[in-house]
Amino acid sequence: SPLPWKRTDAERFWEHGVLRESDGFEDYFGTPSTTELSLALIFSWISLFLATRRGVHSAGKAAYVFATLPYAILTLLVIRGS
Repeated sequence: SPLPWKRTDAERFWEHGVLRESDGFEDYFGTPSTTELSLALIFSWISLFLATRRGVHSAGKAAYVFATLPYAILTLLVIRGS
């Protein structure tokens, strides 16, 4: 594993600020550590359920949305970032 002082500020922010990693698995075993992560997990499971509850026909339509959504989000982020 890399030495702790060799990590960049972005890596430290991601690990401790966003993911809120703990020292061991005993602290948060199996549960998200923040409300935002919990809500994102619930939203993703609900959207997957709604997309697949009617079978292959509705899942095919949802695939168009789920396949193009990351590109739309990346485009918005690039526009906002410049």
